Amino acid sequence: GEACDDGNLNNDDGCSASCQIEIGFWCYGTWGGMSYCTCPSPRSVEVIGGSKVCVCPPGYHETEDGRCDYCLPGYFKAVCPYDSGEACRNYQLEPCQMCEEDKYSMGPGQSECLACPLNAVAPSGSSHPDDCLCKAGYYWFDGRCMPCARGTYKTEPGPEPCAYCPPGTYSITPASDSDVWCIDCVA
Repeated sequence: GEACDDGNLNNDDGCSASCQIEIGFWCYGTWGGMSYCTCPSPRSVEVIGGSKVCVCPPGYHETEDGRCDYCLPGYFKAVCPYDSGEACRNYQLEPCQMCEEDKYSMGPGQSECLACPLNAVAPSGSSHPDDCLCKAGYYWFDGRCMPCARGTYKTEPGPEPCAYCPPGTYSITPASDSDVWCIDCVA
């Protein structure tokens, strides 16, 4: 049967030529005997595979009740990678993806995760650049992770400075991540 009737036989206006509600559109009651179909905010009409589809914006996913809900910090939802309206509809229903290790997304509604600085690490699902810590063998200086100097080492990721080799030992290896690099000094 008819799911909507907008008084025409056009597709891509919310109510198809066969009187079915099109992907992502909402059709409300009647106005002058006709259905009123809209692409509700924050959705937008996108041309996908030659058809107009009403989709949630990047950084949002569609909930089971049809709302567009933003991705939480530490998660993201990219632009639909498919070129079919039905595939994009299914993609919209998938939950937001967690940022992978060594990346983060700060605010709600992000369409991508940002990479931590070079030589920094962060757990998956990180939501702030402060979650990025210099990896073992590196320390934070002047906005970036710098290698521990010769004669020093650092065993764990974090904000701590590099430690000096024990007395009587020295490391010739920069970015040492263990005291095993500290060898006896030659007399």
